[in-house]
Amino acid sequence: MIDFTFILTILILLIVLPIFLFIFKKRTNIQSDVEKQKNILKSLLFSMQEGVLITDLDGNISEINLTFMDIFNLDPHTDYNNKPVGVVLQIPEIEKIINKILHEKCGLIEEEIRLVDKKKLNIKASQFVTNENQLIGVLLVVNDITLIKELEGMRRTFAANVSHELRTPLTSIQGYVETLLDGKVTDEKMQKSFLQIVYNQAVRLRNIVDDLMSLSKIENMSESGDLEMIRGEIEAVIKSAVLQCQEKANNKKINISIFMNGKIYVKMNTRLLEQAIYNLLDNAIKFSSEESQVKIQVEGVGNEVSLVVSDNGAGILKKHHQRIFERFYMVDKARSRELGGSGLGLSIVKHIVQIHKGRVDVKSEVGKGSAFYVYLPLN
Repeated sequence: MIDFTFILTILILLIVLPIFLFIFKKRTNIQSDVEKQKNILKSLLFSMQEGVLITDLDGNISEINLTFMDIFNLDPHTDYNNKPVGVVLQIPEIEKIINKILHEKCGLIEEEIRLVDKKKLNIKASQFVTNENQLIGVLLVVNDITLIKELEGMRRTFAANVSHELRTPLTSIQGYVETLLDGKVTDEKMQKSFLQIVYNQAVRLRNIVDDLMSLSKIENMSESGDLEMIRGEIEAVIKSAVLQCQEKANNKKINISIFMNGKIYVKMNTRLLEQAIYNLLDNAIKFSSEESQVKIQVEGVGNEVSLVVSDNGAGILKKHHQRIFERFYMVDKARSRELGGSGLGLSIVKHIVQIHKGRVDVKSEVGKGSAFYVYLPLN
């Protein structure tokens, strides 16, 4: 007797099983595609240079990349998923931005904030939506703009200093020339005195422009790497710099002495290194009293060459030592301007030495003079 129930069961299985297998395979493929999309998203997040954080609708963390953790000093080994952003970051400004996106349905918010550790951040926040445009969270993209802001501040300071330093001699020149043109000064001796002041201010103006151009050229050389470096004896460069300063030293009856421990060779750009030594000598002569002495001492110390230019001048307070190599920084502005200083000489020295992979330093005591150190690598 034929068992119709068994046959019916077999037929149902033959019909249903392929359908079930098809559905199972389709579902598996969908899950696989979702996993692939998740992996692609994670790969994109972790390869981005910007800090990225994605939250859910409750403000809990869904995704976070390493850059974001680094910016906010978070432990990269900790799992932050499903933890509230407010608890993890404890930064009210960011919580406020997330709440605006979630509750006030703001499309895009961009703000700059400053952290306790003085980091400055640019934050862009937007709605995180599905393909059907359904809101599922918040996307935060963070850039650390601390360095950019510092550079902008330096640029503004530099521009202000340049304007001030150029305006001072120009104002002086204009004032004296206007007085002469008005015919208010009839005494020939007084006229010559006014013209001498105008000439001195014009020379100072030219010195500032020349130093600015030198500094710009040195920086361009440093950035482009277009700089010829040859191995040579440093004594010849020092003597050439001394020769350029000799007339100024003679006018003040200052003796320049060179002390060297044998022949020393370094890899250098002779023209630039000569300029750096000249600037140090010129500085020492300017701020030394008459009939004093300026010394140049050179010796090999380990893997370095130490070049020291010292004087018996007024000396420099310790509080100025850290900033003395900055552009336009002057310890005594009135005296520096009186002596024709541009405020760029030591900054040029620092840039030239850095191009040579070296470093600079200063040691000075008020009333005992100053010593400027240049360290250059032997190899």
